Amino acid sequence: MPDLPISGLPSLATPEPTDVFAIVNTGITKKTTVQAVGNSVFTQISSSIILPGQTGSFASTSSFNNFTQSINSFTQSVNVTTGSLAPYYGSFYHTASMNLALANTAYTMSLSVTDISNGVYLSGSYGEIIKITNPGVYNIQFSAQLDKSDAQNSTAFIWLSRTGSDIGDTNTGITLGGGSGDSAVAAWNFFVSASANDWYQLKWGATRDNARILYNPSPSVGPAIPSLIVTVNKVG
Repeated sequence: MPDLPISGLPSLATPEPTDVFAIVNTGITKKTTVQAVGNSVFTQISSSIILPGQTGSFASTSSFNNFTQSINSFTQSVNVTTGSLAPYYGSFYHTASMNLALANTAYTMSLSVTDISNGVYLSGSYGEIIKITNPGVYNIQFSAQLDKSDAQNSTAFIWLSRTGSDIGDTNTGITLGGGSGDSAVAAWNFFVSASANDWYQLKWGATRDNARILYNPSPSVGPAIPSLIVTVNKVG
């Protein structure tokens, strides 16, 4: 084959790993393969990558293992089943009325049925404890079917407690007026920053003992009305 300038040689779009070409090394023309050059380039580039807190190269076994462990730790921390993004939740309700024995006295609301839950569950003799297994910011929402047994006006109060102590500035009062059976639905929510295994309770009381949280198993329209519905879900 006659000598040709590089511009006159045929083109090769995709070289094979075993293809041989000339290379000048320390002033001497030698031959090498595409695969050998590729391996050398990879080693030089990867050796320049230093991980935080590491003194070796990315290509070294210890650094690569540490890098892999860091990726695994991050993956576990955001795992949608068990990590920080896990959808912890609970949905509960009560199928009995709650009456007051005494006016101006604090009582704890009960829950008797767990609809669905993951990482949030009921505890206590009457399901009065809402226990949160994993730390995070949670939204505790409830609706209570308030009414009164006679025509006397009564103001009901509802607030939240944490691990047995009332949480400040969480109380709200609802006045029941009109005749016997006058009703109102108390429904709002609390955002709480929970530690692991924190537990919460909904507390209530009223100015007269005629107030109650009513369970209605047979309303004129639709299914039964629970006396209390509570949902809890992790939001952060």
